[in-house]
This record gives sequence, C-alpha cells and structure tokens, in this order.
Amino acid sequence: MKHMMNKWSLLLLGLTCSLLTGCDPWSDVVEESENRTEQDVMQVLRSQKELSLFVELLEKAGYDKLLTSGQAFTVFAPSNESLVSGDQLLVDTADVIKLSDFLQNVICKQSITQTSSVFTEPFAQMINKKNIALEGNRFDGYAVVKANLLAGNGVVHIVSGLPIPRLNIWEYINQATYEAYPQVQFLHKQLVRVMDEENSYLLYRDEKGRPVYDTAWIESNPWLEQYPINNEDSTFAFVLLQQELFDQLVEKYAPYFTIRNTIVTVNSEGTFKEIVEQPDSTLHYVTAEITRDMILLPVQLQHNSIAMSVDGVKVTIPMDALDVTYKASNGWVYQLFDVDVKMYQNKIKEIFIEGEDFVSSNVASTIISTRFKDWASSNFDVVLSGRDSEGRFALSSQSTSFYSNVINSYLAYRPVLNSIEYEVYWMSYDDLASHIEDTVVVPQKLFFSNPGAPALRWSSGGSVSNNFSDTLIYVGQSTAGIMQETRLGMWSTTGTALRVAKDSLLAHPDYDVNRLSSISYGTSNLWVANNVFATNDRGGSLFLDYLRLVPVIDPEK
Repeated sequence: MKHMMNKWSLLLLGLTCSLLTGCDPWSDVVEESENRTEQDVMQVLRSQKELSLFVELLEKAGYDKLLTSGQAFTVFAPSNESLVSGDQLLVDTADVIKLSDFLQNVICKQSITQTSSVFTEPFAQMINKKNIALEGNRFDGYAVVKANLLAGNGVVHIVSGLPIPRLNIWEYINQATYEAYPQVQFLHKQLVRVMDEENSYLLYRDEKGRPVYDTAWIESNPWLEQYPINNEDSTFAFVLLQQELFDQLVEKYAPYFTIRNTIVTVNSEGTFKEIVEQPDSTLHYVTAEITRDMILLPVQLQHNSIAMSVDGVKVTIPMDALDVTYKASNGWVYQLFDVDVKMYQNKIKEIFIEGEDFVSSNVASTIISTRFKDWASSNFDVVLSGRDSEGRFALSSQSTSFYSNVINSYLAYRPVLNSIEYEVYWMSYDDLASHIEDTVVVPQKLFFSNPGAPALRWSSGGSVSNNFSDTLIYVGQSTAGIMQETRLGMWSTTGTALRVAKDSLLAHPDYDVNRLSSISYGTSNLWVANNVFATNDRGGSLFLDYLRLVPVIDPEK
C-alpha cells in the first residue's frame, strides 16, 4: 500500500467486499493495517538486531530524524552481514557525501509492501530520484530476507545485499575517463545559454516598446531534451564508442552526409558555379548522426544481434563485440569492440512526401484544392487548377479566381536529402470524368536545387532560376483515369528561362538520366510545376497524391 488507511475505512471496505462478492473481509490489506504499530520506522529499525550497523549509519548521517517524521517511508535495509566483509565495513563513513548517497539509495518516500512474497509495485523511486526495480521478492536484484516490518509511518524490508547507488547514463559518460570520447564532446558542445523568463526581471521598455530585462540565464541542452539520457524516468541503452571505432563509422557515414556549398558567380563572361566541400560541417553532421544512432531502446545487448535506436535505425552487434557493460540507474552503457550500421534501407530511408504537404506556391489559395479521396495514400491529394491548350481546367469555375494563368505555376517542397542519387516517382491521378473521356495526358515537371545551393526562384513572366541545370529538367506524364505511379526522367529544355521541355534523354555525360543527384546533405528545394511544353498561360493543371524519392545505395553498404 502506498498510503495508510484507517481502521474504519478498511472495515467498510471489508464489509462491502463481503456483501457483494462473499470474499474474506480480512484481506491482506486489512491484515497489513492491523499489523502496523504505533512505532515509527526508526523505532522498527532499532528493534531488529541484524540492522544495528545500518541504524548507526542512519544516526551518523542524521537520517534517523527523517524517518521519525510523519511522511510515509519504505526502507530497504541491508543486514549487518551485508554491510561487512571480514572485519571491514563496506560503507565509507568518513565521507559524509558518499554515506548520504548510499542512504538515499535505500529510502523511498512512499509505503511499498509485499503480498504473497511479491512486491506490489514494479519499482521504487528512492529519495535520490533513482528508480530501482522491484522484481518478485527482490530489491535491485537482492533477495528480501524479512519483509513487511510495518511501522506507523511506513515499512521496513531487510535485504541480503548492499545496493550501491548507480549513475545514470549522462552521469556515467561524464566521468573523466570518457571526457575525450567524441560522442561526449559532441553532447557537451550542444549546451546553450537561454533566458530564464521566470527569474528575469523586466526593467523598462525602450522607445520602440521593446522590453529590456535584467536577464537571468540558464543552461539548456536541446539534445538532452530530445534524448533525455540524464532523466531518471527515461530508460535507454547507450553505446559509447572509442575513437578508433568512432572513426570507422565516420568514414562509412561521410559519403551520405557530405556538406557542399554551391557558389554562383555572375560576371561579364557569364554565370559560373563552384562546388565547395565543407569538411568541418560534414564532420559535425556525421558526428550528430552517429551519436543519435548509438542511443538505443532500453534493451540488454547480446552478441551477434540487432538493436534498434530510438529513431528506428537498426544497429548490428557482431559476435564477441561486447566489451564493457554498465548497468545505469536509467538503462545500460556499453562499450564495444565492433559495431555496424547498414545504410541500405536502414539509416538512409526512402523519402515519402504527401502532395498536400507543400510549403508554398506562387498562385492564390483559391486555385489549389486539397481533395479527400479514398484511393489517395493518406486519403488526400492536391490539385492546382490551370487551363491546358484545349481550355480544360481542374476546378468547377471558369473564373480566373479558380484557375491559374501563371506560367510555371508550382507547388514547393523542402525535403532533407542525403548526398546521394535518388530515383524519383510520383502518383499523379487525374480522375475528372471529362478528362478521362478525352484521354487527357497530364505532363508535370520537377525543378530541383541542391542543398547548399541558391534556392529556386520564380520571376514574373514565368522564368525560373537556380535550377540544378540551366538546360535540364525532370518530367513525368500520366493519363487521366489511369492510376499508375510515374517514374520521372530527365529532359532537355528549349534553353529559355521558362525551362520548357524539349527532348526525353536516354543518356547524359554528367548525369544518370533516371536519377536525381543530390550533391550535398541538407534541405533541398523541389518544385512540381506545369508548363512542361507550353510557353503561354495554358500550362495545364497539377495533380499530385505523393512524391517518392528512393535512395540509390549498394545493398551491401
């Protein structure tokens, strides 16, 4: 029981149980109340001869006063036999801090009992905030030799071992032994100072009405908020990598997270692009990815097994890879001789973008419709209504408020891409009856600018700049009434700023014509646009259920 119940409450409970179900009114919970004494927890401890050494420790540290208070307590008291080895006391009484740490690890501010030699709670939170497992008749793995010694303000259990306070994962990896480890250094670098709004004092407002504070600052670590390995109420497994093993993973990850900036220079001789690699930025992102992948779901690792990171990445633990294992208060810390992370269909995943999740457009919202459709991937697709060469449009009104006369009308998306090639597919399904009757072909094109390159830019008149190439675009065509995923291919353009398609390419000296090549890791710009073949305001409508980008990776990687 977590809280004591008075005898009248228990009697009423027993009578109700007896009347309704015929159960024995003097159940375990009533027996427990009857067995409680007027003695406090400290008096119960003193009454047990096998706890005399533990009582001395409590008195030395002043915790005897705590245990006489009105608060409910559970004390998991180690026996005299557990506290000594030969003639040596196993607890350092000279160090008051260590002694206090030990005692806080065996005192719980709630009353937890056993029923039929089994604890009624799965764990106990000690006054040091550590959560310790209660499994059957065991406390932190140690057998309880005498249970349910009841007091007026709690209960005492005598345990057969010496429960030593454990560090949590964050405390463990912050020991001096590990300060040079790359993951530890990275996590420390994420520490930032932020304004403590609660404790900052507003001094006045300046001439523009802006508040001026006597600012109090606190330190915050966004990574520990996302992955709270410092939180006693969250459990993880953490793989700590020594430099050599970490460097092996850096070499494996780097090709997929390479940072490159595209520098565009315009002068009298023309426009020039320079690709500049950023090794420091690449190392930063690679370190971040390795660090997050080594934060695992709370499982005990086994040789020759696969564990899962909290972000859903599979981590391979080879045979005989386990070196050091530490059972932390909120999980486990492992050091390994070897570890591997597959890139293919694991770390580097397919990117799936719902059509309706566009981030911007160059047309009015009245021209764009998010439609509920049973057949769509998320039950929705998106339509941008525009006239085609035959005057057909996608929405019900012929008013220009409901169709686009903008050349290169687009829907913009900003997916994060790895520095690899992708095969690009989309589902574009024109289900309008009149279009199906006329067997309308719906051509759409894709503009793309690389991460780290100038973003795509549309100008009045329909010109588009900063595409990955001045003379190439990606095109996909579908037929009204036919629900079929389309794979995009590369086309040459007529050479104008409108990027109108000219010829479907079978080959190109610089590109795989069936793939989109992302030269850098980061946020890209993708525009799905009309005016594939038209140079006027009759560029046609857009229909988009989803975009799918499939990474091209060696299955062995």
